[in-house]
Amino acid sequence: MKFPNIARAGGGTGGHVFPIKSLIQHLQTHSDLKGKIAQMFRFGTSNSLEQETCSELQKSIKNLTFRSIYSGKRRREKGIGALIKNIRDLFFFTIGLLQSVFYLLRFKIDVVFCKGGYVALPVVFAAKLLGKKIIVHESDVHPGLVNRIAGKFSAKNFSGFPGVLPKAQVVGQILSEDLLPAEESPFFSNKRQTQVLVMGGSQGSKNLYEAL
Repeated sequence: MKFPNIARAGGGTGGHVFPIKSLIQHLQTHSDLKGKIAQMFRFGTSNSLEQETCSELQKSIKNLTFRSIYSGKRRREKGIGALIKNIRDLFFFTIGLLQSVFYLLRFKIDVVFCKGGYVALPVVFAAKLLGKKIIVHESDVHPGLVNRIAGKFSAKNFSGFPGVLPKAQVVGQILSEDLLPAEESPFFSNKRQTQVLVMGGSQGSKNLYEAL
């Protein structure tokens, strides 16, 4: 059975980037999938966190290919500066869309996995134009703009929380395997003291850190 060619798209911040990194690592090491995946593809912007993490993975995963594309970001603030940047980024988005169409055809991509972030939007739109299957995963309670758009015409939606995306299957978060054996960490060695773990991501983390 041929394993489908999957392009992974998402970036801009760690919340979009690191789950894809963990997913790639899992696909590479999972015993049932070994030898079945000929090539893995990762799309993102150049000189970015997604390219940095992909370069790190390529040291041990030789069948991982990264391709950089242009992308635009929508700015909601008012003013002439924001307007100029939005017009410029609309041009970048158009270039990224054409690049994505080219790469999806060149690499014969079957499925696009969207993790959100503005960099994923050109890839998602290209997949829609070409009739490729789109899968979306949303980690947050309130989905970002890209996943809200992609979730409307995707083949399958997954989420970390219920009621986030239309007809989404709640599967939880995509975690790094390095985080799972927490009970072996030296931070949990002292059973007599009360230990508090504070976690936050995206915009919500700012309030947590300020409160501490």
